[in-house]
Amino acid sequence: GINAEYGEKSKLLQEQCDTIKQHLSPKSRKCLLLAAEKGASSWLTALPIQELKYSLNQQEFRNAIMVRYDWAIPDMPTFCGCGSKNNVDHALACKKGGYPILRHNAIRDTAALIMREAGCVDVQIEPSLQDCSNNSSLHKHTNTQAGARLDVSARGIFGTFERTFFDVRVTHPNCPSNVFKPIADIYKEHEAAKKREYEERVLQTEKGSFVPVVLTTSGGMGPACKNMLKRLAQKIAEKRGERYSDVINHLRTRIRFSLLRGVLVALTGERGIPSHKRDIVRKSMTCTLSTLIN
Repeated sequence: GINAEYGEKSKLLQEQCDTIKQHLSPKSRKCLLLAAEKGASSWLTALPIQELKYSLNQQEFRNAIMVRYDWAIPDMPTFCGCGSKNNVDHALACKKGGYPILRHNAIRDTAALIMREAGCVDVQIEPSLQDCSNNSSLHKHTNTQAGARLDVSARGIFGTFERTFFDVRVTHPNCPSNVFKPIADIYKEHEAAKKREYEERVLQTEKGSFVPVVLTTSGGMGPACKNMLKRLAQKIAEKRGERYSDVINHLRTRIRFSLLRGVLVALTGERGIPSHKRDIVRKSMTCTLSTLIN
């Protein structure tokens, strides 16, 4: 019947996919796994609605496809403004120009907006943590700095009055520290690092809960981030009387586009003149001035 025919076709396509993967480099195989993560491809199936900022220009769409499959972008500068040789992986990891902060803040602001839409109250961006200098029982890895802030806090996500704190981290899965790690281990390590730094302080001092929001530049989410989004989708679906499947798909797409725009601007954004070219420009200006003076 139809089901049997569909099963045979799926099996054939899977065999062809496995054959292709065998001829790819380990990094390219990893890129395919990253592209297959839940929500990572939502930008490809979304309607280009300008009001929701779901539209990309020709260059942005081309670059997004090339990053997705680990293809070289032909018109990227040879050298970064920091002086290092430039490529996609360097551009998405380099801090010069402030582009990692832009990606981080885009996710932070989108998450806060979604929490408000879900009916959460007391939603704050970059809330200060209470002083914990008198608490000697905190773990040695806990951040006890005075004036420490997390990215977002809100009440009503897991309990009516419970305050939940969120801290965002966006990591590039193919940066030098991640490139040889399995995808699941990347999320596990970054979530654990966030929890070591803040969870105990939030539990003991704030009497609240803590959620590490870890994402990759490819659009994947860590387990804690997925659970947060599912909970928010459930609350929005109940509030509006909409289907949960439609709401969760919409939220994944919003998060994905916020992340994608931060990635694309990092590929083409200005980072200043590389140091070796800066020396050439300086020498050229010196020679020009000398000629004018003489």
